[in-house]
Amino acid sequence: MGLQDERREQTRMRLLEATVACLVERGFANLTTAEVAQRAGVSKGAQLYHFPKKDDLVVAALKHLFAERMEASRQIVSALPKEMPLRMGALIDDLWTVYKGDVFFAWLELVVAGRTDIALRDEVQDASLRLSVDTTRLWQAVFPELDADLMQFHVLNQIINGQLASLSLFNVLEESRDSPEVVSALSAIKEVGNFMLERMRRRDAL
Repeated sequence: MGLQDERREQTRMRLLEATVACLVERGFANLTTAEVAQRAGVSKGAQLYHFPKKDDLVVAALKHLFAERMEASRQIVSALPKEMPLRMGALIDDLWTVYKGDVFFAWLELVVAGRTDIALRDEVQDASLRLSVDTTRLWQAVFPELDADLMQFHVLNQIINGQLASLSLFNVLEESRDSPEVVSALSAIKEVGNFMLERMRRRDAL
């Protein structure tokens, strides 16, 4: 990569990071490309060069967050406990940090905005589906001793992440900040996860 290409990539990354900050702090409706450019410390012309439209910018920022998240997830796999129930618990603890952070709330902003914006909805849906495929394969890699097909891991992924998403919304609405109710709910989600693993193991043994 030449110096000019490197500078372009640095500019692009600054724009994506500024977009994430704006999404989380101000929401999609209040996000403007002018503010993003200002936060990123780049000219409006540079912002338009990389991302001509607001939708292009926010979807690229979401994909950037998803890619970072997947890389972080892959890094923790080797450090997970060997015992399967403890492995499930550790993985859910790691996922819970995601549902309290920028990835979830940036995604949520775009999902809500996409309800009345078909083009944006399609882009967010496509990015979300790709993430779902990647995370399903990661679940499969985390539990290699289960000779289960990808669909079974897809169901596991959907159920666990759906519960964590609901819990995150409760955490926001109640301003509970990991209250005893939230801790109890996380414990229950881990039990559900381990129940599903055991069910998958029994099915494999048939």
